Amino acid sequence: MSAINSTYHADVVLGFREIPEKNYSRQIYFIEKHRDIVENMDTDFRIDLLDKYNNALFEIGHYRKCLDHIDLLIFDVMSENFIRTEEDLFCTLLKRKSYALFNVGEYQKAQYVASELMKIKPDIQEPNLIMTNCGYRIIKEKTRSLRAFAIMLLIFGVTITCFDLLVIQNFYPEQMVKMGWLRGITIGGAALLIIALEVYAFLSGRKGARKVLQESLMKRSQV
Repeated sequence: MSAINSTYHADVVLGFREIPEKNYSRQIYFIEKHRDIVENMDTDFRIDLLDKYNNALFEIGHYRKCLDHIDLLIFDVMSENFIRTEEDLFCTLLKRKSYALFNVGEYQKAQYVASELMKIKPDIQEPNLIMTNCGYRIIKEKTRSLRAFAIMLLIFGVTITCFDLLVIQNFYPEQMVKMGWLRGITIGGAALLIIALEVYAFLSGRKGARKVLQESLMKRSQV
């Protein structure tokens, strides 16, 4: 590396370190402005700055853009055998990727990445949480029609209640008991169905996460 290039690289690194840690927008602007220089730096500086850039994208909610860059960063970390003393960057990137996938609604992909992370690090809680939430969301997607039916049933029950108050109690008081039963069945049935679907979705997600965790712990004990 020439002395001129080395000076440029050092200036960029120092310039980035002057940016406040939580000023993510400024970090993104700085890296994008000097991207050509950053990508030609030595491995440690390049990966470190690109990781901070990727994290800044994640922190301000640019999940798609974060995902666009993270696979190449993961490959770079693996191929260069990059080690950061304070954390396992490879696992950190997998965790960030799974959260980003979850936030853009790609629950099955997020669940897969979290399961791979859980196999590597079964003792950390985040993959378990991600897998449980992903499983919950996936089941909610699959039971959408039942949820729609429950909501329609609830609306029907509210309509019956209004009809009972405005018409039945004023003009047909002898039908109040029947209307009360009908109202109770529709609203109660809708509420029970919604609660049952919520419990089923949560337990299914938790079951999947627990299964992967048990498999990971068994493999670790056999090593």
